[in-house]
Amino acid sequence: MPVYENHGNILRCTRSNHLGYFAHRHREIELVLMLEGTSTAVIDGVSHTIKPGNALIVFPNQLHKYITDGPEDYILFLIPATIYNDFEESINGHKPVDPIIKEGAKNPYVQSLAKMCLESEARFAYQRDKHLTGAILSILLEELQVYPVEATDSALERVLIYCEQHFLEELTLDVLSRELFLGKYYISHLFSRQLGISFINYINALRIEEAVKLLTTTDLPITDVCFASGFTCTRTFNRAFTKKIGVSPREYRMRQKKERLELWV
Repeated sequence: MPVYENHGNILRCTRSNHLGYFAHRHREIELVLMLEGTSTAVIDGVSHTIKPGNALIVFPNQLHKYITDGPEDYILFLIPATIYNDFEESINGHKPVDPIIKEGAKNPYVQSLAKMCLESEARFAYQRDKHLTGAILSILLEELQVYPVEATDSALERVLIYCEQHFLEELTLDVLSRELFLGKYYISHLFSRQLGISFINYINALRIEEAVKLLTTTDLPITDVCFASGFTCTRTFNRAFTKKIGVSPREYRMRQKKERLELWV
């Protein structure tokens, strides 16, 4: 069953040598710059061979997996909505005709910008990398043809956008049905068949993502973190958090504090 991943709306840029990965979806754009080697990407059931010099773009919520064909050298970006929303007219409600940009990774501007993103020692690296990644995306999108998605995909996008905007509030299938004029059983079907996750587990994942941020960046009591992240019951919060993260909220905060202290030693 495909996995719906939550990456915390954080920009990621990594260089590695093994692209193989199981079927998954996420709300970030995924960009692969293949430097050496080949790999097979299966996107929404269609196979694409990524060759040296190719760039591959996976749009938000497309089901995709990678099959490694041998040694590789690639750069992978996970680009959050805070960056790609600048190009929403070309992205939202669309999919690539062909996700492969044949000479995308060979573009000298793309190469230079990607290299700068990988050098993360600068004081304002994150702020800088947001602009660098936006520039890479703008260059590659110029070469990408897109087409409007089908009604089912459009409905899924509307549901996910609404959830991301309102997960801190009381949010149920009845609320979604009323606000988006879609049947609640149809919405439930979208989650189970299109995302491979239940509606409540998806909402809990968004809320846990928010709780992780609050536990890391604030000194709010655990109970306040629970309610501030959209949960209405501390027992449900603790159970869902422990299942997703592997430790309780309290233990997670203690570990984060310990790690920060060790960095200063």
